[in-house]
Amino acid sequence: MNYHIALIGAGQLGTRHLQGLSRMSASAKVYIVDPNEASLEQAQKGFAEMHSTAGVTATFHKSIAELPKELDLVIIATSSRPRAQITRELLATMAPRYILFEKFLFPEINDYKPINTLLQQRGIKAWVNCARRAQSIYKQLPSMLTSGSPVHFEVNGGNWGLGCNSIHFIDIFSCLVGETAVSIDLSKLDRQLYRSKRDGYIEFGGTLSGSTPNGHSITLTSDMMGNEPPVVRIRQTEQEFTLFESGKLMEHRKSGEPATQTPISFLFQSELTGITADLILQKGECDLTPFDASSKLHMQFLEPAIALYNDLSGEKGTFCPIT
Repeated sequence: MNYHIALIGAGQLGTRHLQGLSRMSASAKVYIVDPNEASLEQAQKGFAEMHSTAGVTATFHKSIAELPKELDLVIIATSSRPRAQITRELLATMAPRYILFEKFLFPEINDYKPINTLLQQRGIKAWVNCARRAQSIYKQLPSMLTSGSPVHFEVNGGNWGLGCNSIHFIDIFSCLVGETAVSIDLSKLDRQLYRSKRDGYIEFGGTLSGSTPNGHSITLTSDMMGNEPPVVRIRQTEQEFTLFESGKLMEHRKSGEPATQTPISFLFQSELTGITADLILQKGECDLTPFDASSKLHMQFLEPAIALYNDLSGEKGTFCPIT
């Protein structure tokens, strides 16, 4: 079967998705859409240089209107601001079987429920690309944790994009502890807004904390004066896991025993997208977070983020420019 896939957004992240799609085992025609001519040209050049499997071809377009009406999978890899409107425009004229959304889903709090309702009304299964759920080490960790013992999940690093990237860690924390209700506290974030590396967006620094009804907790710290890659620590009373993701190493300490170190794999997005697309198209499932569950996690972070953004910027809206 020859699948039809649309990739909307041909920037850096979109290009990584395209690289991943080029490695699919299934046969597919990929339609890449971006209004920016330079981005399209760069994506086209990059695809030509990829060692694509024989069954994956690509065409390049400047408008959603150029897409076929029947699509198996759509990946929306734009920045966050236009994503809700792109979704509405897409679903006004076509009904793809599946959609994969990039994070941060939407910066406008009032977009979540209407988009979720629209997907349900159209019978479209959707996921959000919080990709740690697809990494083998995070799939193994639940069976290594002590059942019934509270988990404290901690991330420390320098200037790693707490505003834009916290959702990745909140998501995997939620997955590990099996709870979607996470109360987020931003009172220890820095009292200033930082410029994001992406035009039109902002960043936060400092420390975020959160907790669940069953006593699990999360702390995320981004030191805006540092540059150390983030390190993940998962602590229980009787043991601690430290994940050096960039170094592909995990250290495991048990009470009264010497620490052990284990190499871990940590795949790039360009290695994950093809695997995820194959799973979705062939099984109708994948390892990523379903849209409804991810929306709830996004909103639990976004609501206090909007309040902080309004406080620091003088705005009075329902929007926080993170992507």
